[in-house]
Amino acid sequence: MNQNVLQAIFKLLITSVKIDGLVQGERVVVEKFLHENLKDADVRRYMKEFDRLVEKNVYDEKLALSTSIEINRELNRTQKIIVLMHLIELGFSDDDFSVREEKFASQVAEQFNIEHAIFEALENFIITKNIYDLSSFRVLVIDNKPHPEEPQFKHFQKPNLSTPIAVLRLPVDEMYFLRIGFPNEEITLNGKTISPDYVYPLVQGSVIRSEKAEPIYFSTIVNYFFQSDDKPKISFEAKHINFFFQKGKQGLHNINIAEEGGKLIALMGASGSGKSTLLNVLNGNKEPQQGKVLINGL
Repeated sequence: MNQNVLQAIFKLLITSVKIDGLVQGERVVVEKFLHENLKDADVRRYMKEFDRLVEKNVYDEKLALSTSIEINRELNRTQKIIVLMHLIELGFSDDDFSVREEKFASQVAEQFNIEHAIFEALENFIITKNIYDLSSFRVLVIDNKPHPEEPQFKHFQKPNLSTPIAVLRLPVDEMYFLRIGFPNEEITLNGKTISPDYVYPLVQGSVIRSEKAEPIYFSTIVNYFFQSDDKPKISFEAKHINFFFQKGKQGLHNINIAEEGGKLIALMGASGSGKSTLLNVLNGNKEPQQGKVLINGL
């Protein structure tokens, strides 16, 4: 993101802050946005400018909308949706998304050509205080509880996870956003501790970690969104695979694999360790002397 665009977004965030006056939570949201895009030294410089401008100026709706038009020309759609997310966060940082703040954020969404359904999905995800009150199958809730009998959202049971996690999927843009409930443990996203007060973009390659549960990978989350109870499940098994080359040398030693469809599997090993041989056996190019490769048990 170039400097001019960053400056314009910064002005837009300041304008939003001025609508109902600055509260401490809004300052933290602006600082969080800057940390996502700048080095620490630059963040400090911008925050000094933020404090100066918030004190000096009053809300100017025409200036705000002209700024959003300027941003609209420079950002791609993904960046615009993230900026909109921050605007809604700003408005709700005092736990009260006022009519004026909502109107301003909605006008910016229109300038950005972002559909109202996406605006509403982001708004509901951010302002709904209790994760379990989210009622949408665009939302995946991850916790250690059994699967609910009448779910209002998608659900992923994760043993030993004592802090509930919610993920919003925007299917048109294939974007994901993350928030957590009241933390009973430290939750990190890509190595950084996250707060229940804010929403975080969740991108490809992301890893969520907690103190006791196994890591949650981005690919696993995506897989849960694409799962459907009315679609047949696919299982893949390799049982006790032993493979010998023509001269008698053993290439594979008692290999066992069992996974369901939609999982991403990595084969790791040094050169000559048998990765290509294993793939050739699994895809049917080579037949093992011992063991079976099964799809749905066949």
